[in-house]
Amino acid sequence: MPMLPSGRHIGLKRISLDRMIEDAAQGYFVHKLMAIESVGHLFPYIDLIDYKLRGNGADTVQPLTDKHQAPPGGQVEVRSGFTLATIREELVSWPEADQVAFFAFLDSEHCQRYLNNQLASVISVKTTMIPYVKFSTFTTTP
Repeated sequence: MPMLPSGRHIGLKRISLDRMIEDAAQGYFVHKLMAIESVGHLFPYIDLIDYKLRGNGADTVQPLTDKHQAPPGGQVEVRSGFTLATIREELVSWPEADQVAFFAFLDSEHCQRYLNNQLASVISVKTTMIPYVKFSTFTTTP
């Protein structure tokens, strides 16, 4: 998770992606899962996370948990409300140095590897899940 020049800590999480995969396993939104064929298709499902100090408005938000990486000391993870697909509308309000740093983070080898790993996991889910989808939950409209 990078710290931007302004001191803001941000990160990426697959919260929306995991929710969509869970829904697809129940027969809902399978078309969305099946449409993911590239890293760019993941963008609506990769959430931007802010890390906020407890007591700074963040303590009223239930922290998100991540077994892989702990938030910076004394901070909790808070969903920003943006995904990689929608963040551009928010970026205009960021200082220019933060924008440059954010794009550098997205272009970094670490972030590219993370996004490619997410795509690989979706492809794996697609190939193993489809035989188990409950097609009886689908409805057709005339």
